[in-house]
Amino acid sequence: MFLAAGSATLLALALLVLAKPLKAKMFPNRKEARRVRLIVERGTSLADLREKIEASEVPLERIVVRPSSVDQEDDAELMLGKGSREEELLSLMDGLRRISGVREVNSALANGSAQSKSKP
Repeated sequence: MFLAAGSATLLALALLVLAKPLKAKMFPNRKEARRVRLIVERGTSLADLREKIEASEVPLERIVVRPSSVDQEDDAELMLGKGSREEELLSLMDGLRRISGVREVNSALANGSAQSKSKP
C-alpha cells in the first residue's frame, strides 16, 4: 500500500514537471502582469504619474503608495496590465523618471532587470 502511494506521488510530481515546458510551448503569448516600483518625494502628484502612464498606452491596473522608512519619501508600486511589451515598459520608465519628484524607477523585466535613477 505504501509502495502504491509513493509511486502515485512520484508519478504526479513527474507529470507536473513535464507539464510546465509543455504549457510554455502551447501558450507562448501569455505574459505576467508587470510591476514598476518608484521612490518618490512626498507630495509628488499621482495625477502626473497617471497621465504619463496613460500617454504611454500601457494599461494600468492599480497604484499602491506606501510611506517609506526614509523621511520625505514614499514607495509607489504600479501594477501594469498583462501583455505590455518590454519596449513600452522601457519607454514608460524613461518617461516616469523625468517627472518632478521621482527619485528612482525600478522594474524586473523578463530577461533580467531594469533600473533607472532620476537626476538630482
